[in-house]
Amino acid sequence: MRPQDSEFIKRAEQLEQQSKSAIKEKNYEKAISSLTIAKDIYTELGFTEKVGILIREIVQIKNLKKEEQQQSIPSASKQEFKIEFHPKETIEEDADINEQKGYEMLESARTQALGDNLKDALYFYDVAYKLFKKLNRDYECKQILWQINELKEFQRWGESRKFRGIKPTIKDIVSLAAAERRRLKIQSQLDPSNKAIERNVSNIKEEDLSPERRIPKLFEQMKKSEIEEQKLKERSRTLIELQKEQKKQEYFEKQEKLRLLREKKKQEDTFITQAQDLLDKGNKMLDKKNYADAKNYYRQSIELFAKLGWKNQVSILQNELKNIDRYKKEEENKQQHLILSKVESERQFQQTLAKALHDKDKVDQMQKERLSALPIEIKTILEKIELLKSKAAKEEELNNNSRAIARYEYILTLYRTISAEIINLSDDISIIETKIADLKAKL
Repeated sequence: MRPQDSEFIKRAEQLEQQSKSAIKEKNYEKAISSLTIAKDIYTELGFTEKVGILIREIVQIKNLKKEEQQQSIPSASKQEFKIEFHPKETIEEDADINEQKGYEMLESARTQALGDNLKDALYFYDVAYKLFKKLNRDYECKQILWQINELKEFQRWGESRKFRGIKPTIKDIVSLAAAERRRLKIQSQLDPSNKAIERNVSNIKEEDLSPERRIPKLFEQMKKSEIEEQKLKERSRTLIELQKEQKKQEYFEKQEKLRLLREKKKQEDTFITQAQDLLDKGNKMLDKKNYADAKNYYRQSIELFAKLGWKNQVSILQNELKNIDRYKKEEENKQQHLILSKVESERQFQQTLAKALHDKDKVDQMQKERLSALPIEIKTILEKIELLKSKAAKEEELNNNSRAIARYEYILTLYRTISAEIINLSDDISIIETKIADLKAKL
């Protein structure tokens, strides 16, 4: 909060108190005016909730004012003063009555203006003007018109002049009119051709003159007063312009701050997006076990998060960076273990293969020895069977499954011609049967 903000808040609170006092006095216009200025101050400060409350209070006061206006009897300020024409014989009496009424209206107007009831004041001044216009009192009419213009100009200042506590300039037209009549009386008594008298009058000290002879001084004071009033108006206008310029400057400063905040937010969003992309790339490299690239992406992501001031995220990523080295070492150990396991499996396989080959050689040797003892007819059948097996295998390669099945069935027939007492071929027969079943399934 700026230092001047506290002053504005204090002023707004004072205006709220003035509004409450005005409501007690049933001066609703003043109450509404005070709350309106307070609302504008809170609007400038950005107190939206307070502004809403004051708007509701203003509406309530306006409703209360309408209700009382409907219930009340028309006051003296709303009475119409009609100027009636009378017969010739009563014209002098009417003139005195109208003059008295005119001065009463002027006094009422002056009282209302000093009480800041400008609407009523203008009404009374208007009635007084009409009365004096009927009496051909040009001086009073001129002063009344001047005062009406001043009050209307003062009204155009609006709520800003109330905020600064400026009061309207009010002329005492009754006193001024009396002074003017005294001046005219003195002027009529003086001989304009008598220069000596004029010089003597001008040399007489003010305190030695009677009230009638001090009239010119009074008009000089009036003129000075008008000059001072004009200067006050100029100062007020200058103050208004300065305040407008200050508000304009504050508005531009606020807009500049918002622009900088937007740019900062945009830059932060860019950093966050880049950091997340780098982190995703690092995780992908980690899945591919490309640990060097993964660490590089993680380091770049950490730099961006550090610029953003995300200390917790930086700490987490630094710990993850350390874990990458651990993952790499574990993977290397795993690969080394796999290599050793593969070597050991290969060694065991070679041992098993060597043993199997050795056993096969033994079986083949035994088979040869056994076959050598067989009769010549059996050997011929077995040789024929081996030839048929070779042809059946070629038929399989050519996808001639039907012909392959026929050859295998013929082989099966040849096997069964050999007596089991001579040689046991049950295993070979089982293999051929399985072969035939597989081929038939492919048909």
